[in-house]
Amino acid sequence: MNTLIFTHAEPKYLPPVILSPDETICGPWYTNLKIDGRYRYRHTLGGIFDASDTLADIRPQDKPDLILVHADSTGGCFPRNLPNHCTKVLLVGDTHHLSFPIQKLVNYASIEPFDAIGVWNRQHAHFFTELGLSNVFWMPGLLFSIPETATAPARTEDISFFGQLNDKHTRRLRILKAVMGAGYQVAGGFLSRRESLELAAKSTAALNVSLNGDLNLRIFEVTQNGALLYTDQLSHFSGLHHFYNDGENIAIYNSIEELLSKIKYYSNHPAEGSRIAGAGQKVTEQHFSLQARSSYFLNLLNNGNCYEAFQLRDEPRCRIRSSSPENKAATLRRIQIYEIIQDIHRTNDAPKVVLTSSVSPFIAIDLADLVRLKQQIVAGPQNYENHIQPLISQMGVRYLTRMDPHAFDSCQVDVCITKREELPTLLPKIRGSKTKVCIWDFDTEDRSLIQTMKSNGFNEPNESTPGLFNPVSIDTNFEISQENEGSPINHTGALSETAAS
Repeated sequence: MNTLIFTHAEPKYLPPVILSPDETICGPWYTNLKIDGRYRYRHTLGGIFDASDTLADIRPQDKPDLILVHADSTGGCFPRNLPNHCTKVLLVGDTHHLSFPIQKLVNYASIEPFDAIGVWNRQHAHFFTELGLSNVFWMPGLLFSIPETATAPARTEDISFFGQLNDKHTRRLRILKAVMGAGYQVAGGFLSRRESLELAAKSTAALNVSLNGDLNLRIFEVTQNGALLYTDQLSHFSGLHHFYNDGENIAIYNSIEELLSKIKYYSNHPAEGSRIAGAGQKVTEQHFSLQARSSYFLNLLNNGNCYEAFQLRDEPRCRIRSSSPENKAATLRRIQIYEIIQDIHRTNDAPKVVLTSSVSPFIAIDLADLVRLKQQIVAGPQNYENHIQPLISQMGVRYLTRMDPHAFDSCQVDVCITKREELPTLLPKIRGSKTKVCIWDFDTEDRSLIQTMKSNGFNEPNESTPGLFNPVSIDTNFEISQENEGSPINHTGALSETAAS
């Protein structure tokens, strides 16, 4: 099968993987290379570009039967004008950090038609299905090359870590410092793919700290090489627990204290740690070897039969549909809010977010996969029990609690998500606090609202965080303007008529 792969990935960090012997890999990091007249590598532009030139000089016998576009939040490879004579699949990579990570991908998927969409971050799949994109599935790491298990003469390192350690990884730095501060030596750092695998192969255990509650490649790399994986808890929406479970084939921690306790325990019980590591290695070899991933993927394309977890049938949020232009506009606004809170979650251990009574409860459903988030919704007991609780239960939300309307005055909140109509009541309650305000029905053209917030001690939102106001000072004599209320975004959040109940 002639396969054409477009990818943003730099080969030295994410080496190319062969899904087919008749494969051409294209991207901005590749230079043109022909073997026996067939292109093996093609150079392309980065970002959004017209793919017609790339396809124009391919020999007739090499015309693709399958085109895979590997794209992520970097926006490094968004080919347009792909041909219609073959199957086209979008493989969505990282969508959990950088600017507008989900918006970039749903916008691209909406303007360039694909026959199927595979997502790496399972918890974000519902945004694609909700906007009406079809044949969405979960396929973590399909194009990421995980070389054969590295060999090492002995496991000479007790604990290792490999990955980036910069200002985007503040939580990771805190955890590593705590581990080393407890007297444990941690080998590694930011290494090449081969060096990382070799380090895992000679380590008894390895540490993973996800950037934002995501099921990342390190989980596969560590377990594949037989080291005991210590990884932070991910939400049940992430897909981790479809394959890996604490004490069975990996070790999961919810806090620094629990991590240190487990490191101490397995250090004192090496046989038990070795048993768990061996079980993790078997799971990874069974489901995430190149052969297994390729087989799952081709089964999905050919007849839809595959390992059930990849088909998203158990993800209740994928039943939501935005059935009208108004609903779709609201879904896009919810994605903006999710991206804002996701970035706060990335750098904080337990951020607290409160939704006021007027905003859509579907925001809370979106945020439910940010596992460290402490999320509450302001509602009276009857409204919560009769309307909100049944909905969140149906959507599989586990960590949302009710806040009594009178309790808001005394609580400490990192972010309050509200509507403009509630500002006159809300702002006096958070006077003197550090609470950020995210306005659901924010309009960038509404200068009256922006001026009202600025005059009451809040920064004007920047382009990357639309509707998020950060407190900078406190004005003890402020008044809330109620003029020019504007047109709020309405969102019923209704399930499609065909959605399962």
